[in-house]
Amino acid sequence: MMKPLDRTAKIKASDDPSSHSGFKRFFPARFYDSNFVKEYAKLESLRAARYGSSFSLVLIQIEEHDDAREYANLLKDLSVMTVEVLRNCDVAGMVGERRLLIILPETDYFGSLMAIRKLKKALKKITGGSTPGVVFSQATCPRDGDSYALLIESASQRIEKQKNSLWSRLDLEDRLFWEVIGRLLETHRHEAESSTFDLGPGMELKEDFIEAVNLSLVREIKRNPANRGILYMSTKDLCADMPVLRALRAAGEMASKVFLVTEKKPEWGPGHRGITPIVLDDPRLGDKSFTFFLGEYFAYALIAKQSWQETFFCFHTSDEHLVEGLILKLQRDFSLQEQL
Repeated sequence: MMKPLDRTAKIKASDDPSSHSGFKRFFPARFYDSNFVKEYAKLESLRAARYGSSFSLVLIQIEEHDDAREYANLLKDLSVMTVEVLRNCDVAGMVGERRLLIILPETDYFGSLMAIRKLKKALKKITGGSTPGVVFSQATCPRDGDSYALLIESASQRIEKQKNSLWSRLDLEDRLFWEVIGRLLETHRHEAESSTFDLGPGMELKEDFIEAVNLSLVREIKRNPANRGILYMSTKDLCADMPVLRALRAAGEMASKVFLVTEKKPEWGPGHRGITPIVLDDPRLGDKSFTFFLGEYFAYALIAKQSWQETFFCFHTSDEHLVEGLILKLQRDFSLQEQL
């Protein structure tokens, strides 16, 4: 059997932050300089390639600050926070001005998202409930690349995507779940990743479009059962002969989690392994429906509101930052288990 790679191999003594004047005095122990962090990331890339495993990077970018003292204090707080929050096997440090990088060994895409959630919670405790001028992003090997250069480029691109996301542009971070839904449905949109449309009798798209989308997502899960994902679908009547349930019953072991949200307690027999019903006593489910899917390789959300008779006004998006935010709001506002 081949022995695991030594994670500290080939890291020169000159790369240790203690050899750089002032660095060790300002930052906490186990927080490293850019040379050390980059070399460590390269070693993780080699290790992942050899053993077919995954690892992730979390990139933290601090936006421009006019006040140098305020920036220094924020940087110090972030460095201390990352060391306290992360595991002993994780490595954190600076990778240039205003950028911190965390290396998460043996961590997939969803694991990196959970790490970012923990970091955001810790930062809000420090700042009193806000994250001023701090942006979190991530990249996962091999999903986003197999080298440090490709992964850091992917994480950097995601920072720009977050800034352009409706989640950021509409300032949805501090709104409640149904407020977010209302904001997304309040106006017509036609953008690259997000748009609105009508469906129903006499229109190009019929009401069965929603069911077709749900079935398509279920088929995607069945087609790639080893890929992790999380799917939330709302329905007025949860019955055993629903097409989605029939399709899921025919599936084998799945890494994805499926949740069906309904107003009424379902009446079904055995044979629904891997499907979790969620009963919410909320009248707003009467004229609205939603489907949220966040997978390892793509994200999608569809929201529909009944307009009149059998017509619906709909919003859909492939913006992964927005989809993740919608799922997190749903989990938190309805006290569901916070998971991915």
